[in-house]
Amino acid sequence: MFSIKDLKCSYDSGKIVLDIDRLDIYDGQITFIVGKSGSGKSTLLETLGFMNDTFSSRTPEQVVFHDAGSNDKTDLASLWLKPLDMHSAFRNKNYSFIFQENNLLEHFNSSENILIPILLSGKDKSEGMKEIQQAFERIHLPPDIFNRNIRLLSGGQRQRISFLRALLANKPVLFGDEPTGNLDPITAKTLMTMVREDISRSGSSAIIVSHDLNLAHLFADRIVTLKVDENRQCGIIGGIFERKDNGWLDQLSHKNVEHAEITSLL
Repeated sequence: MFSIKDLKCSYDSGKIVLDIDRLDIYDGQITFIVGKSGSGKSTLLETLGFMNDTFSSRTPEQVVFHDAGSNDKTDLASLWLKPLDMHSAFRNKNYSFIFQENNLLEHFNSSENILIPILLSGKDKSEGMKEIQQAFERIHLPPDIFNRNIRLLSGGQRQRISFLRALLANKPVLFGDEPTGNLDPITAKTLMTMVREDISRSGSSAIIVSHDLNLAHLFADRIVTLKVDENRQCGIIGGIFERKDNGWLDQLSHKNVEHAEITSLL
């Protein structure tokens, strides 16, 4: 889905805040990005999610998005130089997002918030409403909030609506920035189970930034740990771990490791 090489990210000051030599992210997988504060997790999400132009240079193919359906490739650093309508078209075609702050539209009710991206994908309203009702049942949302205004929902209910809005948009990549941070453990597991089922069915991908290592252990296909390089004071990759039948494979050392060893790197 993404191939990353020699990526250096910076903001207005010009100081490099994230430096990644090589990282690949694959179709059909949930990838968790974990690490301490300041290690570059949000910067990586902003870069891959095309939210912010963090590229410190325009070196070709620092981050390439691979469209599994058409085999087209998009160089994200170069795309920032294109007109704004091309930016929006790319995001709308390929990405959906779940943020810790749910960013729902408060003048619409629950089902309308979820319906908007479904309609934009080309489906009709009746088909979209049926999908929403089925999704409510899957995550045990009470039917009486289906037509309730967003401003009248609890924080946990809003976050579940935000999850459904992103999932039912059915885009190739789902980005989550601490998407379960405001949820209790049971609800978080229910929603991540839904993410897992949808990705297994569609072959799409999810990239989740999280501090919840237990959730990563349960649902990640790959865990990418970021750490701070003390000499340069910028984020770098600490480890890349792939789930195997008998545990986790450290892709940098090609050794099997326990989850506790992954945790010790943070």
